[in-house]
Amino acid sequence: MKKNVIILTFLFILTNYCLAEEVSLESFIKKSLEVHPKTKVSLLEFKKTLAENLAYTATEDWNMFVSYSRTQGATVFGSYVSSAVSSSFDAYTTKSLSSYGTSLQIGVSQIAATNQPTVGNFALPDSNTYGLKVQITQPLLKNAFGKADQYPLKLKVYLDEIAQITYQQQIQDFITILTEEYIKWHYLENDIKILKDQVKKSKKQLKITERQQKLGAAEILDIITSKQNVLLRENSLLSKEFELTNQRKKIYFYMTGNVSESNYQLTSIVDENVLNKTLLKDSSSSLLFLEEISLFKQLFDINEKIASLTLEYESENMKPNLDIYLSADLDNYKTYLENQANDDDNYTLKGDAYPFTLGFSFSKPLKNIVQNSAQESAKENLFKTISTNKLNLNNLKESIIMMYDQLTFLTNQKIIIKESIRLSSKAANLEYKKFDQGRSNSLQFYHEYKNQQLSYELQLNQIKYLEQSLINQLFNMNDYYITSYNLEDIK
Repeated sequence: MKKNVIILTFLFILTNYCLAEEVSLESFIKKSLEVHPKTKVSLLEFKKTLAENLAYTATEDWNMFVSYSRTQGATVFGSYVSSAVSSSFDAYTTKSLSSYGTSLQIGVSQIAATNQPTVGNFALPDSNTYGLKVQITQPLLKNAFGKADQYPLKLKVYLDEIAQITYQQQIQDFITILTEEYIKWHYLENDIKILKDQVKKSKKQLKITERQQKLGAAEILDIITSKQNVLLRENSLLSKEFELTNQRKKIYFYMTGNVSESNYQLTSIVDENVLNKTLLKDSSSSLLFLEEISLFKQLFDINEKIASLTLEYESENMKPNLDIYLSADLDNYKTYLENQANDDDNYTLKGDAYPFTLGFSFSKPLKNIVQNSAQESAKENLFKTISTNKLNLNNLKESIIMMYDQLTFLTNQKIIIKESIRLSSKAANLEYKKFDQGRSNSLQFYHEYKNQQLSYELQLNQIKYLEQSLINQLFNMNDYYITSYNLEDIK
């Protein structure tokens, strides 16, 4: 029986050991990025957008058209020996050379007619006509040099860049959220360390007070206040442990996509701080980065380029259509009579013709109200985009300045809180010394100073948490996670 108990105890210890895991910030983020569906959704949305943007390259497609028809029976007045048959076939392809605005068309055709009727003394000849046609159309005003044709191609490039920036920012924002959760986890652990230490000390003080009361050196009231302090700290500890349990489950869910077991233990691995403040740019460098190369700035610039490109496109459409076209045909025509009694009377007409056509076309709406409206709207949209970008950039700069100011404030506040902790501890020791020497009849003031000390220690931990949270947000604003996790290589 004893042997079985030992084995069960060993298995219990082993199980709890296996369920315990220390997790660094880097491993937590990497595992979460691999497992969490948020990452996959963002990637698929990015790929979906790129696939949709391919539609803007349709202007460079080869377009093919094919038609065929066959007619059988009498089609004109006359005498028929047998049922007349006529057929036609057309096939051509077009291609737009967007770099020049040139339109190219290449086509083949074939028309045949057999068993044609005799009208009076004249027999309509059977015929078979086929040919090859090439036509080139070059715009001289509207869409000259392909200015209109290139609009969707340039737009696609900009939209692809926006999709990439959006994806990078989504992943960076997710990393920021993960980092925030890790920071919260770490400082909850710190809160519990502080409270456990205070619970231990308050219980020790309660035992001392109980012994003193038995010796007549302390009052019942002192025992009551000591017990109240123990209960107060235990209640605070219980609350924080509940928060920590939920936070551990959240961390576990991010890493695995599963809800953690109740006995699963995770521990953060950090030193004093989760994030290294020395890696943070100073405020001037952050503002310069924001204004020159940040993802926000890149997005603003692309939006302005799109608005400017749209204005150019609408202005191009204001021009009249003046196109010059050139076409060349290669035809072969053959006729023959099948109803002649004497083959010598049959005749064949053969001839090669190469028609060459040069011409132009011109069209222009007189008032062009629709296009005037489109151009004016595009112009105002460009001005609006520029102004909106300036406003958003100023708001971002203001946010950065405020966050750096808040960091400075928290740094100064830490100095004050640390001094307050030192003074509260010193006052509590002096008050206890007075009580021990009989110069004070109660431990009330001692407990008050110890409560102050605990409150200040928790405040200090909260300030450190807020400081780390601000650094995390500033890392995001400075695109720190883009380079740290190689997000700039996303294509």
